[in-house]
Amino acid sequence: MAAMVAAAPLRRRLALAGLLLLLAGPAAAQSGDAERRAAAMQQVVLDQLAAFRRGDWTAAYGYASQSIQSQFTPETFRAMVTRGYAQIADSVGATVQRTVADDPQRGYVQVRVHGRDGETVEAVYELVDEQGTWKINGVATKIVEKGELTLRPRLSPALLPG
Repeated sequence: MAAMVAAAPLRRRLALAGLLLLLAGPAAAQSGDAERRAAAMQQVVLDQLAAFRRGDWTAAYGYASQSIQSQFTPETFRAMVTRGYAQIADSVGATVQRTVADDPQRGYVQVRVHGRDGETVEAVYELVDEQGTWKINGVATKIVEKGELTLRPRLSPALLPG
């Protein structure tokens, strides 16, 4: 499958994103354009999570990048998210932890998502600018257990750009 081939480059990019988030730290200063980009990216992620909570899969799909939409129909997108990202698909709340918005075309948002099932995940979203609109281009998650982060691979290669 073509989606499987794209997994390695995306994993490297998401690993880099995680490193950037750690280096940026929660108190990293952002100014002007970067601050506006960060706020816009955060809103896209939170809006998609809200759409999932409402059961509005059409709206949730609309926040996905062209790359993701080219790989999934709305129906297969829903199936992939509900199977691979249960806490995201059925969350009760979310809190933005950090945002990296140094690049005008790409950025990362780290969110703590609380699933209805009682599990919490740390999710790092990759966003890309598509003609002036931020779109979600991939997500990597870690399950949070007893106050500590434990890596549990939950990355869908199909969510990553080709």
